[in-house]
Amino acid sequence: MLEQGHSYRCFETMLMFVKEECPLAMVRECYGRIADLVAWGYPFARLMLPEGELGNAYAFRVEQMADCLCREDFEGFCNQWVALLEQEEEKVSGLGTQPGSC
Repeated sequence: MLEQGHSYRCFETMLMFVKEECPLAMVRECYGRIADLVAWGYPFARLMLPEGELGNAYAFRVEQMADCLCREDFEGFCNQWVALLEQEEEKVSGLGTQPGSC
């Protein structure tokens, strides 16, 4: 996926893995809801990013996450995932406060 410029597709894969494999029902439910939100957010991400950038926008972070998994550094993977979610939260929380926004 990374080589083809589709790093954003890795999110759905990771979310669905947790949703289907986690033994904790509450965690499965939360990750299922996040996966739904990712699907809803895709059109908005396409609007916010320059043409052709969606495939590369997350490549660096996804590469780091993949490297952690290859090394079986699960804590590092989780830290990268948290950092990515926080980064995205920071981006969207400022949307309503920008001049000219609704």
